[in-house]
Amino acid sequence: MELYFLKNNIAEHHPAENIRFDYTCDVLCVGAGSGGIYAADAAAREGADVILIENSENIGGMHICGNVLGYYYGAEGGSYTEDDINSRNETIFFSDTVLPEQKQMHLTKRLKKSGVRLYCAHTPVGIYFEENRAVGLKVFNGTECIHIKAEMIIDATSDGHIIRMCPVAKRYGRPVDGKTAPFTVRTQFIIDGVYHTNNFDSGYVNHYDSRDFSKKTILAHAKSTKFIHQGEYISLASLTGIREGLSFDGEERITYTDIILNKQPEKVLFYAYSDLDKHGHDLAMEEDMYQNWRGISNLSTVTARIAVPMGSVVPRGLCGIVTACRCLSCDSYSQSAVRMNRDMFRIGECVGTAAAMAVKNHVPFLEIDYDAYVEKVRNYGCFDGDAQKSFGFHFPGNNMPYTPVVFDVDTNLHLLDTETPGVAIWSCFISDNRPESAEKVRKKLEEATTDLSRYNCGIALGIMEDKRALPVLREIIEKRDCFYFKDCRRTNQFRTAIAVCLMGRVGEAADAQLLCDIIFNDSEYENTMYHTLKPDYLYYAGTDCNFVYFDVFTHACMALVKIYKRNCLNVKDLHEKFKTLFADEKIIRRVTDSKADAPTHIEIADFQKYILKMTEE
Repeated sequence: MELYFLKNNIAEHHPAENIRFDYTCDVLCVGAGSGGIYAADAAAREGADVILIENSENIGGMHICGNVLGYYYGAEGGSYTEDDINSRNETIFFSDTVLPEQKQMHLTKRLKKSGVRLYCAHTPVGIYFEENRAVGLKVFNGTECIHIKAEMIIDATSDGHIIRMCPVAKRYGRPVDGKTAPFTVRTQFIIDGVYHTNNFDSGYVNHYDSRDFSKKTILAHAKSTKFIHQGEYISLASLTGIREGLSFDGEERITYTDIILNKQPEKVLFYAYSDLDKHGHDLAMEEDMYQNWRGISNLSTVTARIAVPMGSVVPRGLCGIVTACRCLSCDSYSQSAVRMNRDMFRIGECVGTAAAMAVKNHVPFLEIDYDAYVEKVRNYGCFDGDAQKSFGFHFPGNNMPYTPVVFDVDTNLHLLDTETPGVAIWSCFISDNRPESAEKVRKKLEEATTDLSRYNCGIALGIMEDKRALPVLREIIEKRDCFYFKDCRRTNQFRTAIAVCLMGRVGEAADAQLLCDIIFNDSEYENTMYHTLKPDYLYYAGTDCNFVYFDVFTHACMALVKIYKRNCLNVKDLHEKFKTLFADEKIIRRVTDSKADAPTHIEIADFQKYILKMTEE
């Protein structure tokens, strides 16, 4: 037997002989948060002997201790709905409002009723393996280390604390630089007797670095005191909300391309429901496919019914351990979608059910009777939520009704005449017959009687990488205004930035000068487009960032680098130009006047470093 553990954030292991286990169980669930509570409860419901351990003194995770009691997306259905109804019916302080203390009380009752053995203030410090099978945990209970043996371990620790110790390949953040989205701090306050919560992006943090985490959390909490002036201040959340974090190599993997192209796995664990809710504004650094969806097609808030594969919770090559949290085998883009509260409740219930079935029938997790599993979780209501919802415009937060979307060129071509052309643009990109679709757009371009239609047609041709887009893209860039599409309720994209981004893909060597004028000409920032922002542009109001300049400048830099490299121009000379441009904080101060720890300051500073790295030869 081997003990795997973390030392200086690195997984190590050594032989572990003659270990005497203090407790034994069928299913050992780690983390009593959104996923862990329902995983433990579901496994016990299936007849398993379950131990649930929690690092802190309180159960509930971000849902309770992080004050994230409301719901954003995520599909409805499952055991959590009973707890919501009971909590709402037993209002203590405010009418029709669920407070953390109320919800925690009902979750505790649920675990007690199902017979789960709950141990708080128990921290896992190691995991035991016999060859490739996890067999138990080493746990510190505050005074000593104890050893718990289990047939199946469920890591429900949100960020995969147990997985971090395991002998499996792991990754963190997006591919280009390992960055995750800005983290969140939640507050509670009262205005005129009405209970409110609020959250805001609080900068980038390495939550595996104690110094960085402590510093950034203290600064974020200090900033959040601005809510004191908005009403009677109640509290800050005791947990910090990290949106994306660790992922690992699983037997199957969720990718955002599978989500937006609607590819289905053979065996589905459950269906999540969300948009790709990846925060941050440095879209120019993201992958082309993600840019196509969020940036060029402006579909950031289009929801999707997300098929989560059974194998995405199983570490590759390992037995006896699965996850029930946002730490999945996935990329950072899909992780931003499969993390909503309701979906975490439901993944917990589904994984707990499957884990108990595996233990009961003495088979690996992926070899359970799948048809029997689906029947169970469908009856529990936690499998597919509202199966009628897939791609669509929807926001439960303000009761925005669900409007389905079908991606078809002929159906959506008329949208190129409007300020909401995104669905048509994406339809062109994923068209099964791109040459035919390009001809339809070209014909529409020739017949267009307004700049709006012409520009939209040019962008649709550009996303198909059709060179006939170039004259229109050049015109959009030369005109340079802060017009933005109106498809989404937030994060709508600027047309100029979209054209600049596409220029990097289809532009010719001569187009480099047009981009250089944006990047290196000091008079560019005096352009009125950067200073005449419309009040209805939601994502700009009240912020410390000039998003128009940020978007156009960053896309221009990336596009210029692509044109230089594709046309074999002098990249070394370009590097020296960028080096001179970034020698001081001139560009940073055009974007933001915030301090160095603020998200926007970090984003533009990181972008400058990235451009310099890209142009090094």
